[in-house]
Amino acid sequence: PLLDTSGSSLAQVIDERRVQELPLFAGNPMELTLIAAGVVNATDMRLRKAGFNNAPSQIASDGNGQFNNDFTIDGIPNNFPVGNGQSRVAFSPPVYSVKEVKIQTSSYDAAVGRTIGALTNVNTASGGSGLHGEAHWWERNSFLDAANFFNNKNKTKRTPYGDHRFGASAGGPVWLPKLYKGRDKTFWYFAW
Repeated sequence: PLLDTSGSSLAQVIDERRVQELPLFAGNPMELTLIAAGVVNATDMRLRKAGFNNAPSQIASDGNGQFNNDFTIDGIPNNFPVGNGQSRVAFSPPVYSVKEVKIQTSSYDAAVGRTIGALTNVNTASGGSGLHGEAHWWERNSFLDAANFFNNKNKTKRTPYGDHRFGASAGGPVWLPKLYKGRDKTFWYFAW
């Protein structure tokens, strides 16, 4: 439904298609919190890589300070404390294992009222009746970047940079020959 009449929370839901097709500077799905209404970036955009969770944690929502947010994966807490009641993202799942990202920015129900900031819940893939998979290579190289205005003006070379990531994911039904056929019952999913 377009309107949820059973709850009063204000939320933005980002579906699987947008998770995979929207450009993510660092390949980190936690960056999608920045497209929700009322959420602003509270850092200088450095250290934006998939393995670094400091930058995606530095968001502020609806006037609340940074590090006052709550992060969950499939409803399970995904925070590590940094002191003074503040927390950061503990783990960012690979992009192709994310099915949906939901960012709630205000008026939570009692089940998620542990923070004054935003709540970001990531739902992950769980396999299916058929065997499906993918492999990918993510490449960012300074050789492919254009020189900026100041490089051209001062006749200096581009700063060397390289970010090369590859991965794969697969999922399907559990099947053990002559023991168990889990089609439509039990599934597995693996992402790397």
